[in-house]
Amino acid sequence: MREAAARFVEQHARPLELAQYRVFFAEDDPNEVVKALLPFQNADGGFGHALEPDNWNPDSTPITTNDALLRLYDAGALDLNSDTAKRIAQYLLMPNPDRLGRGCADSSMRRMWMKPVIAVMPLVDDERESLWMLPGYMDALREAGAVPFMPALTTEDDEIQQIFTMCDGLLMTGGHDVEPRQYGEEPRFDNVVPNAERDTMELALLRLALAHDKPVFGICRGLQIMNVACGGTLYQDLPSEFDSGVDHHQRPPYDRPVHGVRLETGTPLFAELGVDALAVNSYHHQAIRELGEGLTAMAVSEDGLVEAIDRPGSTYFRAVQWHPEFLYTVDGTSRRLFRSFVTACAR
Repeated sequence: MREAAARFVEQHARPLELAQYRVFFAEDDPNEVVKALLPFQNADGGFGHALEPDNWNPDSTPITTNDALLRLYDAGALDLNSDTAKRIAQYLLMPNPDRLGRGCADSSMRRMWMKPVIAVMPLVDDERESLWMLPGYMDALREAGAVPFMPALTTEDDEIQQIFTMCDGLLMTGGHDVEPRQYGEEPRFDNVVPNAERDTMELALLRLALAHDKPVFGICRGLQIMNVACGGTLYQDLPSEFDSGVDHHQRPPYDRPVHGVRLETGTPLFAELGVDALAVNSYHHQAIRELGEGLTAMAVSEDGLVEAIDRPGSTYFRAVQWHPEFLYTVDGTSRRLFRSFVTACAR
């Protein structure tokens, strides 16, 4: 089989720098790769004459499979939409510690052929001592073209780093209150219910995302923890500290709006949605008091609370205070929020 692969290289691949093909045929079953590559032959048997031919040196160091296929693509020899191209990509990106050019979350190869993978922060049930998830987060992301997963709740640095590496973006979910000590205050109200593990894990992931410019989308608590990660502060309890008469803590069902928000002109949210006002649902008792460094408000509620944020210095670091995961099945605007995030994660 390896002899057949070598003959294939000698016969067809010389115009595309044969050394790079040595990587393909270092696999356990090179015949499968050979068969997958055959449909990309030109009429004269070559694979992309846009590249300068190079004499094959059997002792040369092979480039990675990622780079090899990228060169095929750049030369016009790969149709990214073809089933065969996708099969090649999936084959080459399967986890294998012995494979050169093996897949990784940040590879350009993966962005071309694979759906973006998004880590969805786990929800915690204190009474049952369990993790859980609202289907709306997952279903909205899948409908927008992503593959979401819920990681374990952890405060271990190496595990947090691995979670970060595994994904193309972070969805910061709702749930527990943010511990006031995280923004330099002592808890003042008995109804402030934080979760120290969530705070630790999510703040660590957010700092990594800010450092590496990985897309982040926050919902409810997600907006609040993102603000805190940037040095901002929160109202610990709205009824006690900001009682405006606007319903920020509605009762079920949650797929209906209860108050309005005004979108700020010149912001990404205004540009994407094309409207200057929205009717939104609402279920929170904490909110942004002071914006974190580098953040701008994209929307404010009728009583002046910040309802959406953006960090212009990041590719995508945005959040909303309302709950599009409850609205996306009946509201096109909510679907656009998820699509915008997934699109950013796929770049």
